[in-house]
Amino acid sequence: MDSKCFRYFIEVYECGSINKAAKHLGLSQPNLSVCIKNAEKELGFSVFSRNNNRIQLTSEGELFLKSAHKIVTELDAIGNIPSLFVNKGNISVSSTYSFDFMNLFMQFKKKNPARNIEDSFKETGLIQVIRDVVDKRYRMGLFYCFDSISESYFEMAEKYNMKLIPIAKSKPLIL
Repeated sequence: MDSKCFRYFIEVYECGSINKAAKHLGLSQPNLSVCIKNAEKELGFSVFSRNNNRIQLTSEGELFLKSAHKIVTELDAIGNIPSLFVNKGNISVSSTYSFDFMNLFMQFKKKNPARNIEDSFKETGLIQVIRDVVDKRYRMGLFYCFDSISESYFEMAEKYNMKLIPIAKSKPLIL
């Protein structure tokens, strides 16, 4: 089974439909359906039961999905191995729009001038900050996070093998 299939199954489950998952994955709905059906045939059991345009996990599918999450986590860890051996002298930060974040970055750069190192600081929206770090385009993300929703960000970070570190508890800030 192609390793992408594990991600596809997870996305279908999280979206609740093949059509929505296909849109999120940038695939056509028919191609994703064929991939899922072929993978289920290879597995020898159905992961999903289809009822009235609604996708539900079968009993086998529940166990499969738990394993699929573990496999995807390990595949991500393996994909991260090369970055462990790359020169980490540069700083790359994706940040939500904030005068404070940019100002602190500029102060840091002024106090710590670097030669032959290209640091980068990008200001964007929250979803893009998260994507930048998950997709390993930036090594760090900065964003404001209120206590009432912080748990969901910690869960998401764990899903992608990342760590969230609160940097200012008196303010609703999480790094």
